[in-house]
Amino acid sequence: LSGFDIESKGNAMVCIPSSVESITLDSWLDVVSFSVDTNNEHYASHEGVLYTKNMETLLQYPLGRQETNPTFAAQVKIIQTYAFENAQYMTSVTIGKDVTTIETYAFKECYKLNKFSESSDKIYEDWYPVESEIHADRLNREYTGPELERMFKKSEDKNE
Repeated sequence: LSGFDIESKGNAMVCIPSSVESITLDSWLDVVSFSVDTNNEHYASHEGVLYTKNMETLLQYPLGRQETNPTFAAQVKIIQTYAFENAQYMTSVTIGKDVTTIETYAFKECYKLNKFSESSDKIYEDWYPVESEIHADRLNREYTGPELERMFKKSEDKNE
């Protein structure tokens, strides 16, 4: 088995067998936990979160989980694109000091997410970097989540 498509309906625990080499996450809003066979050579899970085998890349947080402050493995260095997209219950998250990359849209549409920081020199509001707490507060007063998303998307497009 080379691929594994996940499309959940209802509160689902997704069990990934050892034979899976690639995963397509299609509709995962109701997934409450990922479980990966320990013999799988490509993927791992820890406390219900999906990672690459070496646990250095957080691939997908189970979005159906009703946690307000999710945690993840200490050895994570990369948070993949869309890993927390639509995490509707999340209000805060602590980013480990070893995280070097937060890919684009990793926290997209996490509208209840307040400020989080990985270190004193970087502050994030929702999923986008801000200059300061004052900048974050001003953006929150002046724009809705979708407006901010469009504004930062245009900014990224200009930089490419």
